[in-house]
Amino acid sequence: MKGIWIVSALAGMLCCATAARAADDAAFDDKQWELTPYLKGTAPHIRDLLNGEAERVTGRIKTTEQKIVEAKNDCKADEEASIERARKSPAYQKAAAETKKAEEDLAAARKSGSTSDRLDASSRFNKGRLAMETIEHEAVTTNTTLDEDRHRLYLLEKDLKRYRETLDKATKWREHLLEATRNGFCIKGPVKPDSKGILGKVTVKKVIDKETALVEYDAPELLAQGKDKEGIQTYSARYSRLKVLATGIDTKGMKAGETTFLDHTFIITKIEDDEVEGKEYVASPHPSEADKLLDLIIPLRTAAAE
Repeated sequence: MKGIWIVSALAGMLCCATAARAADDAAFDDKQWELTPYLKGTAPHIRDLLNGEAERVTGRIKTTEQKIVEAKNDCKADEEASIERARKSPAYQKAAAETKKAEEDLAAARKSGSTSDRLDASSRFNKGRLAMETIEHEAVTTNTTLDEDRHRLYLLEKDLKRYRETLDKATKWREHLLEATRNGFCIKGPVKPDSKGILGKVTVKKVIDKETALVEYDAPELLAQGKDKEGIQTYSARYSRLKVLATGIDTKGMKAGETTFLDHTFIITKIEDDEVEGKEYVASPHPSEADKLLDLIIPLRTAAAE
């Protein structure tokens, strides 16, 4: 299986630092990385480049949705207040009294009155109801506070639409960069004992126990360098689907047939021939600074908007 493969410049190695050097948190935060021509700098800086826009827009969406609820409640309260005031006005009280009288006359006419009596009472009743509804309608349409709240609601809904469109674009760009980053750190073919890297996106074939699962991993073997696309280097690659027995992982929530991400560094310790599954590549955790970087930059936070 061949395809176009986007890859980070690191290819799983540190830039401007040696993997052997133990670093404390401060040193790690100061370390310079270059994952792509766009994603480069310190880990906190890369994290903001990767996630900042999506997180900030997500925060704005949440805040705007809350404001929309408040604006709708304000509009409803404005309408109810307008109608309540209208119903206390002399004109409304007069129309309500006339309507009630017409309703009583109509009921009496239906029992023993003439056709003319029924028509007269019905006409007065309809006229009174229309007068009441007109007074209520005018009270609502002339409420300047309601107009202001409705305009505020309109602007908020307009903002929400724009934010959601922005988030969709930011999410697609983030996924593109994450793919390149994972490709840079992943185990590449031909895979053999001592091959190191992350597995990234895998398909769960079978959960063995709480720390072991058999997964399917598409290992890329780079064939030729292609053109840069949006600052990301591409390669043509041949993929080999391998069965990997991943050990030392948290299998909670994993289900056969579903995809998941194993974004920590592994080392292929051996290759076994299973009677049922055939060739299996046994992978054990092999902690590296790349793990710390990925732990920092991949999760999205749900902080409030700035």
